[in-house]
Amino acid sequence: MARLSAIVMPRILVVLLLISATTASLAQKPQSEPPELIEAREEYLQAVQRASVPFLASYLKKLEFLKERYTKEGKLDAAIAIDTELKDIEQTKASEQLTIISARHGILGTRQVTDVTDALRAALKSGQPTIKLTTFQGALGQDPAPGVEKKTKVTYYRNGLKKERTFTGEVTINFFEDLK
Repeated sequence: MARLSAIVMPRILVVLLLISATTASLAQKPQSEPPELIEAREEYLQAVQRASVPFLASYLKKLEFLKERYTKEGKLDAAIAIDTELKDIEQTKASEQLTIISARHGILGTRQVTDVTDALRAALKSGQPTIKLTTFQGALGQDPAPGVEKKTKVTYYRNGLKKERTFTGEVTINFFEDLK
């Protein structure tokens, strides 16, 4: 088991890290990109993800098999180690599939906005499942429009697809539920 994990897991992590790095670097391009570039990028990201899925699925299937076998044999330490590995992969997989492109808080479409992209990225990177977006927490203490209800627009990649979501007022965003 240790040999399998030592060989296969680094390869899977390298693939996931490459996907994440590529998505993150591509996500920070200027807004004035030609539609053909955006379309080509999205096709590329989808292809990269499709290519990595069989390797990961095979590894997960093998781990599930071994976990079940070790449990039946009473080798609980081995079964727990495999279960920990499965949970680590699921957590890594979930966070790697989401890349924050931009986030704006305030009166959208005007100059009365605060860029909260870095706050969302930092929360996601740290492993926080949620971030509360208020003037003081999510907007870094900046109120771009005092006394007016704000909106927050988040643009992101999820599984290689570019998406947007707008939230009204003070909201707690769950990265894995609200940004699907």
